[in-house]
Amino acid sequence: MRLSDGANRAVIGYESKDEKPDTDFQLVYSSDTRDVGLRLITYKPDGDDGYFLLLAAPTISNETKPASKDVVFVVDTSGSMAGAKLQQAQKALRFCVENLNADDRFEIVRFSTEAEPLFRELVPADSDHRKRANGFIDDFKPIGGTAIADALQSALKVRPDKSDRPFVVIFLTDGLPTVGTRNPEEIVANIKKASGVRIFSFGIGSDVNTQLLDQIAENTRAFSQYVLANEDLELKVSNFYTRIKEPALTNLKLDLAGGVRTAKMYPADLPDLFKGDQLVVAGRYSGAGDVEGKLTGNVGGREQAFTYKLHFDDRKTTDDYVPRLWATRRVGFLLDEIRIHGETAELRDETTELARKYGIVTPYTAYLIVEDEDRRRVPMADRSMQSMSADAATRVEVAKAWTGFKDKKEGEDGVANARSQNAFKFAQQAPASITSGNSESLRGFAAAVPAGTPAAARLGQYTQQSRFVNGRAFFQNGNQWIDSNAQNNTAKRQRIQFNSEEYFNLLTKHPEAGPWLALGQNVVLTLDGTVYEIAE
Repeated sequence: MRLSDGANRAVIGYESKDEKPDTDFQLVYSSDTRDVGLRLITYKPDGDDGYFLLLAAPTISNETKPASKDVVFVVDTSGSMAGAKLQQAQKALRFCVENLNADDRFEIVRFSTEAEPLFRELVPADSDHRKRANGFIDDFKPIGGTAIADALQSALKVRPDKSDRPFVVIFLTDGLPTVGTRNPEEIVANIKKASGVRIFSFGIGSDVNTQLLDQIAENTRAFSQYVLANEDLELKVSNFYTRIKEPALTNLKLDLAGGVRTAKMYPADLPDLFKGDQLVVAGRYSGAGDVEGKLTGNVGGREQAFTYKLHFDDRKTTDDYVPRLWATRRVGFLLDEIRIHGETAELRDETTELARKYGIVTPYTAYLIVEDEDRRRVPMADRSMQSMSADAATRVEVAKAWTGFKDKKEGEDGVANARSQNAFKFAQQAPASITSGNSESLRGFAAAVPAGTPAAARLGQYTQQSRFVNGRAFFQNGNQWIDSNAQNNTAKRQRIQFNSEEYFNLLTKHPEAGPWLALGQNVVLTLDGTVYEIAE
């Protein structure tokens, strides 16, 4: 949360729940006075390519007139929306209509068995049209099927052939397509034809096709959200609309000119930038030195370019959180590839290695880690998750759930998995996103296994037995903490007694090991190609 008070003052707030922070809180800010401030943060491990974060935020003052936009609200009024869902959707829509900017234009499409637009064109957000819109919203009745394809096409039809305004569709549905075009691939293919459109999807409840909504959003540089039955739809939609109310820079493109090669950037397609929001891009780089960065986008119908002098470092910095944030987004991308296009050995192996190295543990990454260490015949004493490795009954249930993760598009477990993926793909900081992603995956796993199965409780314990400390993941097995790097069978091994002279000599020679040794009296860790076994 960031509350601005003039051009030179802001109040920063942070909160999270069910999280045990394993790093210090860090606040990163830029003193750039241009309309869009940009900051580069890099981390270059020894002997490896680097990691970077690119942070961009608008510095538009409160006095700046908001850019005009076109908005179409597409709302499901099928029979399954009866009750609280439709009532909350109506309240959310009234909030959005009342908070349109003066120069905005809008349309509302309600749909069930057929799509019914209100105005059949974009109209100014004046008092008369807002009044008619509120009357239309009041008359919503829950009845009929779910014509998703027709509803979205009705929204796209009102878009002018030539317009410099951002065109945004806010799409709310609680069901699967049951009327008209029902093939998700065909629906997505038709959406792709409309370039420059942003479709933000809200899936309500558990009877939604998560892959369809995710792909609609991602193919239009937007994002999807899922609102559970016990959550407040009105609050979610109104918070979202407040966030995108004032576009600052749209159709973004980033060019980096110089001797540095960047790769594996997430998000790959840059989203629009809104007032009060921040763009976070995570990626890898090779080479080092000064680079000219050029950020291009549209502001009020005019293309603007901002250039920055950036420096990609060739050495380690203190920003060792950067690789884990990149890895969190990368794991989200890899698991999405598995969900949408199917599992391959390459996708599975990279997901497993990143999850183990960076402590990105959920029921499914834990399962992949255990299976991988089985295949590689890692000795039990060096395994990351020894308790889960020995728990045959839980592993059988997780294997079934993993198959469901790859195949299930709807239902309580399907929605939980989609929410978990979104936590990873759009991570702003790794610890909270991993905690959230794990919590959602556990909820999905619990929904996928037979009622009363104790595997869910045990699996919850297994996924909590890891810590990420000073750039490394450690896994707890009994009273011992094992470095994720300690599975090298050819490495020299040395046993050292805790609190002995050798122990303190090791700490003197390797002061960076202090946070790792502080985990406890029984620690296995790797330093300079040697695996040290610290024991009481």
